[in-house]
Amino acid sequence: MSTLSLTLKIIIVLGVSVGAYFLYKLIRTSVAGSARLVHKRTGVKSSALMDKRSMLLEKIKESGFPKKEVFVSVEDFFEGNDDDDGSIGVNIYPDRPSLKEFYDTLKEIEKAPKTQALLIRIADIDDTKWFYSDTIYISGNYTVAEIKKMFERLKPDEIYEGMMYDGPSNIPQLNFESKAFSIWWD
Repeated sequence: MSTLSLTLKIIIVLGVSVGAYFLYKLIRTSVAGSARLVHKRTGVKSSALMDKRSMLLEKIKESGFPKKEVFVSVEDFFEGNDDDDGSIGVNIYPDRPSLKEFYDTLKEIEKAPKTQALLIRIADIDDTKWFYSDTIYISGNYTVAEIKKMFERLKPDEIYEGMMYDGPSNIPQLNFESKAFSIWWD
């Protein structure tokens, strides 16, 4: 067998492996996308929607949870989440905002021109139907008064300037060039 022939066989095997990996990623992304469509259009739980939790759980664990601080995007935390009582702001009383109010408010804040980043800290993965968070981080060119006003509808217990916990271990490229704030619920 010539060196050229052996080299070609190795390239073909590597090409198939890389192709299979990208196909796996495409299918996985496609399943997550279809889960969102099913949920938003019908409001019906499906096995694809349940897979959304499994895929996010895998991502959270791969990021080092519980030994490391892990954060997810607003979309990751809320899309597929129907745990209106146990995932965020659980001790707000009276007139607790709904999960939809949390999502809509956070999406509005996230889209604001002064917002650099908005992340949701994962505090627990076991005790609720979904995942539990007690803290949201926002980075942007805001004052404390502006942050309090923006989050007023969500009734946080405390707002800190700076990071309340360690920074996100799963988002190393995040650069808090502007001020960072911690929004916390008991």
